[in-house]
Amino acid sequence: MNNEFEHIQHSNIGNLKIFLVSLVYRSPHIHSDLEICYVLDGEISVTSQRQTLTVATGDFYIINSYAVHELYSRDSALILAIQLSPKFCLSYFPQMKDMDFLFHSGNQYFTEDKQALCFSLAVTMAQHYFSGGEGFELCCMGLLNLFLYQLLLHFPYEHVSDEKRAAQYQKSRRVARITAFIDQHYTEKLLLSDIAEEESLSIPYLSHFFHDNFGQTFQAYLSAVRCEKARQLLLVTDHNLLSVSLESGFSDVKYMNQAFLKHYGCTAKDYRLGIAQKTLPDMQRSLLSTQTFLSQSASKNLLDVYIRQAGVTFTHIPWDMLL
Repeated sequence: MNNEFEHIQHSNIGNLKIFLVSLVYRSPHIHSDLEICYVLDGEISVTSQRQTLTVATGDFYIINSYAVHELYSRDSALILAIQLSPKFCLSYFPQMKDMDFLFHSGNQYFTEDKQALCFSLAVTMAQHYFSGGEGFELCCMGLLNLFLYQLLLHFPYEHVSDEKRAAQYQKSRRVARITAFIDQHYTEKLLLSDIAEEESLSIPYLSHFFHDNFGQTFQAYLSAVRCEKARQLLLVTDHNLLSVSLESGFSDVKYMNQAFLKHYGCTAKDYRLGIAQKTLPDMQRSLLSTQTFLSQSASKNLLDVYIRQAGVTFTHIPWDMLL
């Protein structure tokens, strides 16, 4: 859970990054970029702003700059993520950097025809991004602008002042420090007062900050961190349950089982038995990661298959629906 503040490195196009990720769980984190995510396969729960959205195959969600968000999928989900700097169109549409989209799934606001249009724009953009070739940057940015135009027409948003944006940035840095501190000390007896002292904050203020920005109490978040660490140990080691509980920060197996029942619906022992009997999804048997970023070539190949199955091509984009 290190580096919970993501600094997006744009390798191909200055203000745009597109990738495919297979995901079971992603702990609360923040990045400075606007993020638009299509669920290509599976279902995912996205928690942000003290709300939880359940987003199914074919739908999308938007995460604004500096918004804390947590992702969970029971059986793993394949996500197409489009990340861009809000300042990418500063020279011709400066309003973009001052806009925050509401935390709703996309299909709540799009007709079936508009859903098909935006989906086609997104996957075609990704296809050209992964394929490369002469002038692919122009194609990607053109499709991106058309996609964002549809968002402006149909998706609710609010304007954010410079003061509020600056406050969001400062809040994001605090969240990053707190998550890093917890990740470094989760095996120890960790109290809210320890973080309050580290951040020079009062305990009541920090308690409210946790609830407002993580959507849960400090103890609930710490339990989730320890539970995820224990789950990883169960996946990749043969340590006994007492060792797993102690290595992940629980005082004994009893408390670890209580956390497992809450988060996974079974005890730690039953979870390990499920792994041995291969009843758990393959993604949950991965090594020390609950998310796998696909390489550019793998992303291209997988997306090509997906596009063929979905019948989406550049020539099939319903251009007459753009206006």
